[in-house]
Amino acid sequence: VLSEIYDPASGFLCLASAVVEMEETMHDLRLVLKNASNGYRLSAVNRASIIRFLKELLVNNLNERLELVQVTYIGDEDADGPSLPFRVTVKGPADESNIA
Repeated sequence: VLSEIYDPASGFLCLASAVVEMEETMHDLRLVLKNASNGYRLSAVNRASIIRFLKELLVNNLNERLELVQVTYIGDEDADGPSLPFRVTVKGPADESNIA
């Protein structure tokens, strides 16, 4: 962010940049597969495909001041069934990254 500042000592109009504190925040979410039986298990290939899709969806829809750092599967492959827990990490200005 640039601001114009008048310096009376020199008589010049200067451009100054404000320092914006960037912060990483983590957000847990759970993707639930509707109409899947309780015993249904996703293969590692299908899970990786969902992660890629989720990353692309987030990158295309996040506020332009936020940066996607990572999407991590945080579940138990043998116990999750038709729901998949993820942790999404974003980086952005401290006043915005908590509302991602």
